[in-house]
Amino acid sequence: MEGQIDRYEDLPDTIDGLCDFCTKDNKGHRFLDSGRWFEAKNGKPHFAKGKYSGKALEEVARTEPDYLDWMLGADIPEDTALLVARAMRVIESQ
Repeated sequence: MEGQIDRYEDLPDTIDGLCDFCTKDNKGHRFLDSGRWFEAKNGKPHFAKGKYSGKALEEVARTEPDYLDWMLGADIPEDTALLVARAMRVIESQ
């Protein structure tokens, strides 16, 4: 990693700086996953893109579980899939 930081001068050289670099877009939105599907609003994951952009993940899990099943079958990053699966488990346990 040090080689990459040395090579690319625009990369931050601290853990916190790298975290911000990897999880924020140019508008300052902070994403909860590497696929940039979810951002935090009021402390809860909300869709940042797609059909349900702006809606709470928990709400979509409750009202449109088929969409989340579709997401889990799609080629999404593992951390994105973990957020979706966790939301589905929470709703199923209620």
